[in-house]
Amino acid sequence: MRQGLLSSGCWVILLVAASGEEAHEMTSNNSSLAEDDYHQVDDYYEDDDYYDLDFTPRQANIMAYLPKPFSLLSLMCSYVIIREILCEKKIRGRVGGTPLNRMLMAMAIGDIIFSLAYFIGVWAAPQEAAYGLEGQGSVGSCTFQGFLVQLGLMLSVLSSTSLSFFYLLLVGRNWRDSDLEAWEFPIHGVIWLIALGLAIYPLPLQLYNSAGEVCWIESVPPSCSGDDCMRGPDPWFHQVIGLVLPFVCLLLSLLNLGFILCKVRQVENTTRRYAGSVTASATSASASDGRVSAVSDSALRSSSVNRKKSNAVAKQAAFYTFAFLLTYLPDLIIAVKYNVGGLVRIGAEYFAYCVVLPSAGTFNFLVFSRMRRMKTPEGRVLRSAFFCLCCRAPMDSMTSVFGRTQATCTDVPEVSTLQREDANKTTVDQDHEKGNHVRTDMENDESNDEFACE
Repeated sequence: MRQGLLSSGCWVILLVAASGEEAHEMTSNNSSLAEDDYHQVDDYYEDDDYYDLDFTPRQANIMAYLPKPFSLLSLMCSYVIIREILCEKKIRGRVGGTPLNRMLMAMAIGDIIFSLAYFIGVWAAPQEAAYGLEGQGSVGSCTFQGFLVQLGLMLSVLSSTSLSFFYLLLVGRNWRDSDLEAWEFPIHGVIWLIALGLAIYPLPLQLYNSAGEVCWIESVPPSCSGDDCMRGPDPWFHQVIGLVLPFVCLLLSLLNLGFILCKVRQVENTTRRYAGSVTASATSASASDGRVSAVSDSALRSSSVNRKKSNAVAKQAAFYTFAFLLTYLPDLIIAVKYNVGGLVRIGAEYFAYCVVLPSAGTFNFLVFSRMRRMKTPEGRVLRSAFFCLCCRAPMDSMTSVFGRTQATCTDVPEVSTLQREDANKTTVDQDHEKGNHVRTDMENDESNDEFACE
């Protein structure tokens, strides 16, 4: 019909006017249709038992604002982790010191991205599609938040699993930092490629929509299929992908921890048997000639150092794995119950989604700082705030919180420090035999105990 009007020049002016009115009418109709569709979504959230919960206004406000203090604290803790690692002395000219520290920094970056998205919360969701919550954003802001959630989640879980593999190689295979460095940067590249790929591919599919307290992979309306969906049709498969990878990473971390503990037990048994045999031979030698072999004493000290080193690494790996487990296991359990049609109590919803999940950076900071002398002012303040009520935890003195006074606790040496200690000890013994004295890295560490980043 419009082509026929266009073929007649005398109707051009009338056509323009009619087209303008028609376009205005179509725009109004489309706007009304969009509003009707969003109202249908609102009605769906109110009528359908999608979450198996009916959110009252009070519950909706709790879901909207409870995650904010926990996510803000997680942001601060992750920032302090990065600051502390950057303040570490450079080894071989590389920022962050050791491969373990650099992997921790990658995990902290993922936690920052994830916690930032959680702090924004329902502010990024469209008001008409926020599950009864007070959304103040748009489709674009919701999409961006969903991208941040997916990217931060994948970076955090992949870095945490890689960290557990690093600990396994250090304990189980007796690798050193130089061995890890050969694989470190390819692993970082793979982590970022996987995380970016899993965060980007939902964008053209319009899968990032309001999913409760944050925007993530969801359809509008939820549980729709095909042409019934306004955005993100059939998101179930993509949700499974987003849930399977953290679950697989969690299982791998637990397996790595199991191997580490088995190796530590094996080392302890070997050390115990070796110490018994050395003691017996030393006792026999002392009974025969009245003196104890210095070689036997040195061997006992060396085996004791190896045992302490393995125990320290295993304990730190266990704490990081438990932090990973505490953060994501409640979320995975509730997500599985939702997908199989189970009921979830509102208290479990609050705990998993509003308290535990936004606190990933906080849990990692507690492990990171538990036996560490903090070098930044904010790190000392934050660590003192966490451990001030724990009498058995190592604590900095109050003067070290705002100054450069040496802390009152003795740190557990990191893996790289213990490895350097063994090497430097041998070098010092050889130099003393020649009458020389060499200033070792351990002595440099002791002279720099008051090193701080302002």
